[in-house]
Amino acid sequence: PYLPVLADHVVDSRERSTRFLNDFRRVLADRIAEHKYATFDEHAARFGLGIHPESGGPHAAPFDALRNLGIGDIPMGEFWARSTTHRVADTQRLFVKQTSSAASTYGRRIAMAEAFTTIGPHWQRDPRMLKPTFDRAACEGHNLTMWHTFDSSPAEMGIPGQVYFAGTHLNPNVTWWPQADAFIGYLNRCQFLLQQGVMVTDVLHFYGENIPAFVRLKRDDPAGTLPGYDYDVIDAKALRERVRVADDGALVLPEGQRYRLLSLTPHDAIDLGMLRTIAGLVEQGATLVGRRPQRRFGLGGGDAADEEFEALCESLWGDAGRNARRRGRVIEGRSAREVLVADGVPPDFGYTSTDEGAFLDYVHRRTDTADLYFVVNREDAPVRADARFRVSGRRPELWDPVSGQRRPATRFRLEGDVTVVPLELGREQSLFVVFQEPPGPGDTGEGPGNFPALEEVAVVEGRWTLAFDRAWGGPPPFETRELFDWSQRDEPAIRHYSGAVDYTIEFEWDPRGEALAGEIHLDLGELRNLAEVRLNGVDLGIVWCRPFRVRASEALHSGTNCLQVRVVNLWANRVIGDAGLPPDQRLTRTNVRALGPDTPLEPSGLLGPVRLLRERP
Repeated sequence: PYLPVLADHVVDSRERSTRFLNDFRRVLADRIAEHKYATFDEHAARFGLGIHPESGGPHAAPFDALRNLGIGDIPMGEFWARSTTHRVADTQRLFVKQTSSAASTYGRRIAMAEAFTTIGPHWQRDPRMLKPTFDRAACEGHNLTMWHTFDSSPAEMGIPGQVYFAGTHLNPNVTWWPQADAFIGYLNRCQFLLQQGVMVTDVLHFYGENIPAFVRLKRDDPAGTLPGYDYDVIDAKALRERVRVADDGALVLPEGQRYRLLSLTPHDAIDLGMLRTIAGLVEQGATLVGRRPQRRFGLGGGDAADEEFEALCESLWGDAGRNARRRGRVIEGRSAREVLVADGVPPDFGYTSTDEGAFLDYVHRRTDTADLYFVVNREDAPVRADARFRVSGRRPELWDPVSGQRRPATRFRLEGDVTVVPLELGREQSLFVVFQEPPGPGDTGEGPGNFPALEEVAVVEGRWTLAFDRAWGGPPPFETRELFDWSQRDEPAIRHYSGAVDYTIEFEWDPRGEALAGEIHLDLGELRNLAEVRLNGVDLGIVWCRPFRVRASEALHSGTNCLQVRVVNLWANRVIGDAGLPPDQRLTRTNVRALGPDTPLEPSGLLGPVRLLRERP
C-alpha cells in the first residue's frame, strides 16, 4: 500500500509516509551491509584473507557507512591533495573522520585511506605540498596511507611514462624517487605512533538511523565538542552490541576505549529498539546529551510501539525522568562541550598564543604506558604557543617525525591534571609530544627553552658550480655567484630542465669565540623541490619540507669546506617544454596531455640564501 510513496506521493499522511521511507531505506542499507560486504568478508576469510573496501562512500548511496566500514578488517576511506580546480573545499576532499570512527568503535587498529588523490596536476606536487594534507588527515584519525597512485609503466612507455589520469604520481620514474625515502620515512614514523593504543576522545556521538548515513569532517562537530575535546561517531549496531557502562558512568568499548558522554544526533526521529538501548545505558549510569525525539523511526510495532516510545521519552526527558532515581543523567539544551566544562573536565588539548591566526590541530592516542599527542601547525606561518595537555605525572618528550630525533622537554609546568609545554612550530610543522616516563630527580621543568634560538653566524656565498644532467637536455657545467630560479632563465636547457642538478661551493669557516659553542645548522633558505646535502663528504641527509635545514657540526671544520647540494625538481617543466617541440626532439614520453606549451612553469632550484646558524646557548 505504500508503494506510491516511492514515486513521491503521500499515503495516509506525510508523517506515516516518511516513516515508511525510514523502513524502506533501512532495509536497503541492511541488505548492502549483509549481502555485499559481509558476504565479501566471509568469502575472503575462507581463504585466510582480510578485506579493506572503501565501503563508506564518500559518494552518496542508500547505506549506513559506519556499519559497512565495521565489517572489514581495515576500515578504509580517502582524502585528496590540495587543488585549485577540483575538490577544492575540505568537505569534498577529506573523508577520514568516518573511517577513524569506524576503527575506534569496531575495535580496529588501522584506519586506512586512499591518499593524495587529485585530478588536474601532473608532476606538480612534491612532498612538501602533500605533508599538510597528510597531517590534517592524521588529526582526524588516519594512520595508514595507501598512495594514489603508483603507476605501472613498462620501459617501452618512456619516461616519465604512462600514468593514471588522477592521483599524485609515485613510481621509480618520478624525478625524486631516489629521495623518496625521506618523505616515506616521515609517513611511517607518524603512522607507527598513530597506530599505538587507542584514540582518546571524550564524546561518543550516535549519528542516528537515517539512511544515507555518513560522517564528514572533524570540524563539523555534530556533538558540539570542539575545541579542546574530540569525539567518535557510532552507528546503531556498534552502540547496541559493543558499548557497556563502567562503574564510573563512562561508556566503554571492549578494546578499552572510554567516553564520558553519549551524544544524540539532532534528528527528530529515533528507532524504538535503539531508544530502549539508550535508556538502558542511562539506567546503568551513562550521561546522555541531546534533545528529546519528536517521533518514532519507522512503522513497525503499530500503536503499541508508539505508546512505548512516548513512555520511554517521558522517562528520559520528561517529568517522570527528572523525578526518577536512576544512575545516569539526561541533559538537553547544552552542547557536549558545555557539559564537560560544567563537569570540571579540562580540555584534552588546548593552547594560548599571541600570534595572530595561530591554529594548532591535534590527535591523542593512549597506550598502557604512554600518552601520544600529534600536534600540527595548520598555518603557513611560525607559531609560538603554550600548549596544554590533559596529562600529569609524566615528563613530556618532543619527537620530531621529520628527522626522527627525540629529546626531553626541558621547560614545562604542571597545573593540576594538566601539563603546559611551550611549543615553537615552524610553517606547517608537526611534532609528537609524548608522555611516558615520570619526572626524574631534580626534573622541575624549569630548564632552558625547548626550542633553542638560532642566530646567523655566516652566509655561504661565492662561486657555485652547477652541473646539470646532459642526457636530459641540461647545459654544460657553469659557475654563478647568484642563486636563481631555473624556470625564470632565458635558456630553454635550463628553463625546461627537470631532474637533478649538483651545486658545489667551497667556503671558508673560521669559528671564533661564541661560534664554537652550540650546534651549527646549515639552512638552505628557499628550495624547489628536494635536496640531498653533503658537507666535506659527509652525508647530512635529505631536505624536503620547511625549514630546509640540516645539522652541520659533525662535518663542518675550520678552514676550507666543500658543500654539495643535489637539487631535484619535478617533471612538469621538461614535459611542458617538450610539448612545444616536434615529437622526434622530445626527451620525455607520456600519455598526459594536460601539460602544454602555455602551461606555467614550476619554480625550481636552490634559491637560498644559504646560511650557517648557531644554536644560542
